[in-house]
Amino acid sequence: MSRILVQKSGNKTLTYTIDDTGLLVQTKSRSKESEIHFLFENVKTNKVVALDHNKALLTLACVFGGITLLVLFMAFFDNTIDRVTIPFWGLISLVLFVVYFKTKQRKLFLQTSEHRSIDFIISRKNEKTVNEFVDMLLQERNIYLVSKYAVLSRHVSYATQLENLNWLLNNKAYSKSQYDEKIKELNVLFNGHPNNNPIGFIPGN
Repeated sequence: MSRILVQKSGNKTLTYTIDDTGLLVQTKSRSKESEIHFLFENVKTNKVVALDHNKALLTLACVFGGITLLVLFMAFFDNTIDRVTIPFWGLISLVLFVVYFKTKQRKLFLQTSEHRSIDFIISRKNEKTVNEFVDMLLQERNIYLVSKYAVLSRHVSYATQLENLNWLLNNKAYSKSQYDEKIKELNVLFNGHPNNNPIGFIPGN
């Protein structure tokens, strides 16, 4: 599976690249280029699939559609109403509906701890590819976080290492069984006893 995902959205090209420390998202259009880097520490595992659409545009399309129907209905009972305006209102409504349906997209949103989300465009053709890419991203995230925060050492305080393990568990980089095993290793390292529970006092620490 590739560590790079490229998507098109209108006149924009989105390139997602999984690197050693996180996810790089590059956006290119005719007028500008931008990029943002999400660290693995800030990427959460929460995935939400939802429709991303312009509600204001849909509302306007419905309003003009309603005006068209209202004028058309009134024209049947009142000959003084100018029927020439009916196609005008109808055309505006039609254009707005076309733009709305052209721009609406189904997206997968991946939450971050920075109150932002990483969004991926989903269609019938690319849904499997996108899901596989996101799964790879989360897998690489877990590997990175465990390698960085779960290496035990007698030279680092027990409290700091316990905090790291709790953080890994809370951020779903570790399963409960993996966490329990690591707590045992930590307790053996500091007091020689493989207790499942964190110890409260470490002599000489």
